[in-house]
Amino acid sequence: LHSGTAAPQASLAGAMAQAVDSTRGLKLGVRVALLELSKGYSLPRGKDKVFVEFDLLGADSAKSAPVSPSAGKADLGLQVDFSLVPGTKTRGAVMDAIDSETHDDSNVTFTLFATDGGTRTTPVALGKASVNLELMLDDEADVVEKVLKLTFTPPKSRTGRTAPESIVGTLVVSVRALEALRAIDDALEKHETATKAKAAEAGLAPPGAEDKRVVSTAAAASPTPLAPEPALPAITAPPPSATVLRVSVGQVELAKGFSLPTFKQRLVCTVDLLKASSVDSKPLALARGIGSFELSHAFESKAGSKTREALLDALDSKDKSDSNLALVLMATDSKGGSATPFARAELNLEDLLASGKDAIGLSLSLTSADPRKKFPAGTLTVSVEAME
Repeated sequence: LHSGTAAPQASLAGAMAQAVDSTRGLKLGVRVALLELSKGYSLPRGKDKVFVEFDLLGADSAKSAPVSPSAGKADLGLQVDFSLVPGTKTRGAVMDAIDSETHDDSNVTFTLFATDGGTRTTPVALGKASVNLELMLDDEADVVEKVLKLTFTPPKSRTGRTAPESIVGTLVVSVRALEALRAIDDALEKHETATKAKAAEAGLAPPGAEDKRVVSTAAAASPTPLAPEPALPAITAPPPSATVLRVSVGQVELAKGFSLPTFKQRLVCTVDLLKASSVDSKPLALARGIGSFELSHAFESKAGSKTREALLDALDSKDKSDSNLALVLMATDSKGGSATPFARAELNLEDLLASGKDAIGLSLSLTSADPRKKFPAGTLTVSVEAME
């Protein structure tokens, strides 16, 4: 009897494993990093802490832990993964949004609140920003380390007039969901409407599929960060692999007086990891001197690898500059050819190690490739996760 049932059990186990693998990428991952309040902006009286709430189309949400900004800045440190496997409420909401004829229906929102950290008073909404899922699908790209403007829209007055919007500050965010959005788009094409697609997928969600994984490690941007408040529970996620160093490059903003050459109106960012390994972004066209590379790459540093040896040598070197991670911007044509050095930024891995924490949403100053220009060429938003 035992030998007769072993094969079917093995087949069932294999089928279950295959099913799990097929849905592993069906999620929407959100990361909220650096908050920078506008110059001169003050929090409401009696409310010295802030937190951000992410809203997934009304189907689910997540909050960061309250934290006190330092010099107008704070690392909100929110990471959350929402499941978008068939049959879940979140997937149904995304289906409805993508299927809607109203473009803004697929906006997922980030709302900044001010609070005193207690539970007796109501938090005050300061500003809001959004990312459009339909636009992500059209662009065939995740949103990586993008700087969003937090906008406050005043309520209408009694006379019906609306005061102009104001910019509260900026927020560095990432939204990764392209694989899941493609699958949802395929389901909509197959079943023609969101209603039919949801009906076809009803009951398919495995147990626990609606659970979300939340990590909130908010800390003030100061040498002595504040610990997350225990009032907001968090589910701890497994740490990243100790053999991976991840570099993400987001927004670039050129300083006044800097422009690309006439026939080279694209920028390519090369991440050079100690000359042991490198990766290039896609050619980027700027709009009024601003653009986002949306580049994220994991450098493997397994024992015995060239990358790991380079890291060990750099950190052991007496010359601190040997551990500089270089980010080189090249001006190119529309096809990425005829590259010319334009600017560069560097981040020192030895300093990163000494700080004891990853660099998230860091704004690096760009140095011009033209030695005659002594002032910064602009800024580049970068994250480096390497502490493991």
